[in-house]
Amino acid sequence: MRRLRLIAIGVIIALSCGALAVYWLWLPTAPPTSQVPQVTIRVVGHQWYWEFFVTDETGQTSHTFGEATVQVGSQVNLIVTSADIVYAFYIPELSLKLDVIPGHENTFSFAGPPVGDYAVKNAEFGEGSYLMVATLHVVPA
Repeated sequence: MRRLRLIAIGVIIALSCGALAVYWLWLPTAPPTSQVPQVTIRVVGHQWYWEFFVTDETGQTSHTFGEATVQVGSQVNLIVTSADIVYAFYIPELSLKLDVIPGHENTFSFAGPPVGDYAVKNAEFGEGSYLMVATLHVVPA
Protein backbone atom coordinates (compact mmCIF):
# COMPACT_ATOMS: atom_id res chain seq x y z
CA MET A 1 0.00 0.00 0.00
CA ARG A 2 2.77 2.39 0.94
CA ARG A 3 4.59 1.59 -2.30
CA LEU A 4 1.50 2.34 -4.32
CA ARG A 5 1.20 5.77 -2.69
CA LEU A 6 4.84 6.60 -3.47
CA ILE A 7 4.36 5.57 -7.10
CA ALA A 8 1.20 7.68 -7.36
CA ILE A 9 2.98 10.71 -5.88
CA GLY A 10 5.88 10.24 -8.32
CA VAL A 11 3.51 10.03 -11.29
CA ILE A 12 1.67 13.19 -10.16
CA ILE A 13 4.95 15.11 -9.81
CA ALA A 14 6.18 13.91 -13.23
CA LEU A 15 2.92 14.86 -14.95
CA SER A 16 2.93 18.28 -13.25
CA CYS A 17 6.49 18.97 -14.42
CA GLY A 18 5.60 17.85 -17.94
CA ALA A 19 2.50 20.07 -18.04
CA LEU A 20 4.51 23.09 -16.85
CA ALA A 21 7.21 22.43 -19.47
CA VAL A 22 4.63 22.23 -22.26
CA TYR A 23 2.98 25.44 -21.03
CA TRP A 24 6.30 27.35 -20.93
CA LEU A 25 7.30 26.11 -24.39
CA TRP A 26 4.15 27.58 -25.94
CA LEU A 27 4.14 30.73 -23.82
CA PRO A 28 4.80 33.74 -26.08
CA THR A 29 8.16 35.31 -25.32
CA ALA A 30 7.85 38.51 -27.37
CA PRO A 31 5.11 41.06 -27.79
CA PRO A 32 2.98 40.73 -30.91
CA THR A 33 4.70 42.06 -33.99
CA SER A 34 2.12 44.83 -34.30
CA GLN A 35 3.65 46.48 -31.19
CA VAL A 36 7.25 46.24 -32.40
CA PRO A 37 8.28 48.51 -35.29
CA GLN A 38 9.21 46.45 -38.36
CA VAL A 39 12.09 47.64 -40.52
CA THR A 40 13.20 45.93 -43.73
CA ILE A 41 16.74 46.58 -44.92
CA ARG A 42 17.48 45.42 -48.45
CA VAL A 43 21.23 45.37 -49.08
CA VAL A 44 22.76 45.08 -52.55
CA GLY A 45 26.48 44.42 -52.86
CA HIS A 46 28.35 46.12 -55.71
CA GLN A 47 32.02 46.29 -56.58
CA TRP A 48 33.10 47.82 -54.06
CA TYR A 49 30.27 49.35 -52.01
CA TRP A 50 27.03 48.49 -50.20
CA GLU A 51 23.69 49.93 -51.31
CA PHE A 52 20.86 50.10 -48.74
CA PHE A 53 17.08 50.36 -49.16
CA VAL A 54 15.48 50.84 -45.72
CA THR A 55 11.69 50.49 -45.48
CA ASP A 56 10.22 51.59 -42.15
CA GLU A 57 6.95 50.56 -40.47
CA THR A 58 5.03 53.25 -42.38
CA GLY A 59 6.14 51.84 -45.74
CA GLN A 60 8.48 54.72 -46.62
CA THR A 61 11.74 53.65 -48.24
CA SER A 62 15.03 55.51 -48.02
CA HIS A 63 17.91 54.79 -50.41
CA THR A 64 21.50 55.26 -49.25
CA PHE A 65 25.02 54.15 -50.06
CA GLY A 66 27.36 53.05 -47.30
CA GLU A 67 25.00 53.51 -44.34
CA ALA A 68 21.62 52.53 -42.95
CA THR A 69 19.72 53.85 -39.93
CA VAL A 70 17.19 52.03 -37.72
CA GLN A 71 15.57 52.81 -34.38
CA VAL A 72 16.54 50.88 -31.28
CA GLY A 73 14.08 48.10 -30.47
CA SER A 74 12.94 47.63 -34.07
CA GLN A 75 12.53 44.17 -35.55
CA VAL A 76 14.98 44.23 -38.46
CA ASN A 77 14.34 42.05 -41.50
CA LEU A 78 17.56 41.93 -43.51
CA ILE A 79 17.56 40.90 -47.19
CA VAL A 80 20.94 40.70 -48.95
CA THR A 81 21.78 40.12 -52.60
CA SER A 82 24.55 40.98 -55.04
CA ALA A 83 24.57 42.83 -58.33
CA ASP A 84 27.77 41.20 -59.59
CA ILE A 85 29.98 38.82 -57.54
CA VAL A 86 29.92 36.91 -54.23
CA TYR A 87 30.34 38.91 -50.99
CA ALA A 88 29.95 38.25 -47.28
CA PHE A 89 27.85 40.83 -45.38
CA TYR A 90 29.50 40.99 -41.96
CA ILE A 91 28.73 43.01 -38.81
CA PRO A 92 31.37 41.85 -36.27
CA GLU A 93 29.77 43.47 -33.19
CA LEU A 94 26.52 41.58 -33.84
CA SER A 95 28.22 38.30 -34.85
CA LEU A 96 26.21 38.48 -38.06
CA LYS A 97 27.56 37.13 -41.35
CA LEU A 98 25.49 36.39 -44.46
CA ASP A 99 26.59 35.17 -47.86
CA VAL A 100 25.70 37.62 -50.63
CA ILE A 101 25.19 35.82 -53.93
CA PRO A 102 24.15 37.26 -57.32
CA GLY A 103 20.58 36.33 -58.24
CA HIS A 104 19.81 34.95 -54.77
CA GLU A 105 18.30 36.63 -51.70
CA ASN A 106 19.46 35.60 -48.23
CA THR A 107 17.31 36.79 -45.36
CA PHE A 108 17.81 37.16 -41.63
CA SER A 109 15.69 38.76 -38.91
CA PHE A 110 16.90 40.13 -35.59
CA ALA A 111 15.87 42.53 -32.85
CA GLY A 112 17.48 45.93 -33.19
CA PRO A 113 20.74 46.14 -31.25
CA PRO A 114 21.55 48.80 -28.62
CA VAL A 115 22.09 52.43 -29.68
CA GLY A 116 25.38 52.90 -31.51
CA ASP A 117 27.20 52.70 -34.81
CA TYR A 118 28.08 49.25 -36.14
CA ALA A 119 30.68 48.61 -38.83
CA VAL A 120 29.51 46.65 -41.87
CA LYS A 121 32.25 44.87 -43.80
CA ASN A 122 32.80 42.43 -46.62
CA ALA A 123 34.33 39.30 -45.09
CA GLU A 124 35.40 37.79 -48.44
CA PHE A 125 39.06 37.80 -49.42
CA GLY A 126 39.98 39.41 -52.69
CA GLU A 127 40.80 42.52 -54.65
CA GLY A 128 38.85 45.51 -53.37
CA SER A 129 37.01 43.58 -50.65
CA TYR A 130 38.59 45.66 -47.90
CA LEU A 131 37.06 48.77 -49.49
CA MET A 132 33.49 47.57 -48.82
CA VAL A 133 32.77 49.28 -45.51
CA ALA A 134 29.52 50.78 -44.33
CA THR A 135 27.80 51.69 -41.06
CA LEU A 136 24.58 50.57 -39.43
CA HIS A 137 23.36 53.44 -37.24
CA VAL A 138 21.02 52.50 -34.40
CA VAL A 139 19.35 55.61 -32.98
CA PRO A 140 17.06 56.15 -29.98
CA ALA A 141 13.33 55.78 -30.66
